[in-house]
Amino acid sequence: ITLRIFYGAKMVTRETLSLGSSANDGTGDTLRSAGAKINNNFAKVFVGLGVETLTTSGAANVDSDGYTILNSGTSLAVTLADPATTGSMKTFTNAGAGLATITPTNFAQGTSFSLAQYAGCTTIWDGSNWYITGAYPNSDLTIA
Repeated sequence: ITLRIFYGAKMVTRETLSLGSSANDGTGDTLRSAGAKINNNFAKVFVGLGVETLTTSGAANVDSDGYTILNSGTSLAVTLADPATTGSMKTFTNAGAGLATITPTNFAQGTSFSLAQYAGCTTIWDGSNWYITGAYPNSDLTIA
């Protein structure tokens, strides 16, 4: 089976780990280079799936449906612009210790929402406003 990942119109290839001729013979990839290849392969998969990670305050990507991982030890402030396509969905997870506050340009349920560490939610664009369609756990989501 060949794994092909497309990034935009460009196909990216999988980086193969060299295992060597036999166990511990020193002819394969070093642990460090193998780990780098593994990280690169996962980064390509995440990009292909529309996954982004934000570690500093800024704008979430709304060019396509996707998954945004918020990961900072301090508070993050993220803006969410209105997409061109009705039905667009964005899923957010806060993996960091800092509170993540997302401010959509147009939000039907308030002006912003905040996620505590390990909390997540899914939003959908109805053509006029963003709506939160689900959150886990609900107690760690605050709407302002």
